[in-house]
Amino acid sequence: MNNIKKVILGLLIVTGFSSCNKDNVIISNEPELPVGVPVAPELPDPVGEFSDMFASPSYFYRNTTRYTFVGRKVVLTPLIDGDSYEWTVDGHPSDFTGRSFSFTPEAPGEYIIGVKIDGKISGKVKVVCVSTSERENYQAGSSTVAMVYEYVPAPGQFINEDIPSMTPDEAAGWAGGRLFDGEIVSLGGFGGYITVGFGHSIGNFSIKGNAFVNKGGASNEPGIVYVMQDVNCNGLPDDEWYELRGSESGKETCIQNYSVTYRRPSSPKSAVEWTDCFGEQGTIDYMASFHKQNYYYPSWITAGEYTLRGTLVSVESRFEAGQWFISPLERGYADNIGSNHDVFYIEDAVYSDLTPIKLQYIDFIKIQTGVNGKCGALGELSTEVCKIEISVSEK
Repeated sequence: MNNIKKVILGLLIVTGFSSCNKDNVIISNEPELPVGVPVAPELPDPVGEFSDMFASPSYFYRNTTRYTFVGRKVVLTPLIDGDSYEWTVDGHPSDFTGRSFSFTPEAPGEYIIGVKIDGKISGKVKVVCVSTSERENYQAGSSTVAMVYEYVPAPGQFINEDIPSMTPDEAAGWAGGRLFDGEIVSLGGFGGYITVGFGHSIGNFSIKGNAFVNKGGASNEPGIVYVMQDVNCNGLPDDEWYELRGSESGKETCIQNYSVTYRRPSSPKSAVEWTDCFGEQGTIDYMASFHKQNYYYPSWITAGEYTLRGTLVSVESRFEAGQWFISPLERGYADNIGSNHDVFYIEDAVYSDLTPIKLQYIDFIKIQTGVNGKCGALGELSTEVCKIEISVSEK
């Protein structure tokens, strides 16, 4: 995995308003919401079933219960790797012995899926098959302004800049206000993400990014885009995430289930250390010449360390004639010149095994930094989100 150190990774998302240039970031001193900004429901306390054997939908939505419709499969992959896997459904052994178990319920109800790894590590998760259909769960509405449900950036040079300490709900509200005004919200290094919705079901959508290629350089920092339906109808993004397939999906250079753990610095104005799932280590460097806040570790993450998981992609980069050139991928990523003019199509949604799901609509969107690296004096590559809009564009 030594080549991972050389991968230039990140995600950016920008606006149809005025310029979203990194050099022109203006961040308010107060996390107040402008008039008219829709407010998402508050983050809930952890509820329901939780198993540390399987990933939860996000950092704050910790319920690992999986929700689906009749005839729609759920792909279950343990976080722990091993040599052998024994699966059970409601206590009955399955013939399947691979790591990723596909379970398709044929009737509404609750099912307990168990797994034993290497004959000694056991875990289980509940799968709930709802009694409604996909079409019955469609939520009509006309709002066109995105609301932020969760804002969990990775550490980065724009995090905490000129912002007082906030709670997770205040951070989500602050990010929503920024999007409302078409201003930058930085997602930090690999894995940093923002989750948004419009308060109703939607189809295709656009993500505006500041990717560019010109004589003065190139900046393409691919971001992974995920979508979700509100299967359990509770109005929260705690169901199944489906990645939108891009040009790198399925390639050896694209790593699913990648994770990075960030550790809080022990002293102010220090680099943030990280370790990934392969044991590689690195830092989010402290950029004293440009960003002087005491900590790049998010103030609303109270734990001494936290782990972000997602898909990792790589891009080619080079430093030439005093400029960085970070080449675009072919298609399917945020902040990437090759991505169909920033329009994303829900027909590209896939299960974690990369098979298509054919969604009729979606209710939530997650945009996540998909690269892990830095470019000299530029520091870490990260995502700047400025605008997410409902789109009527066709392929």
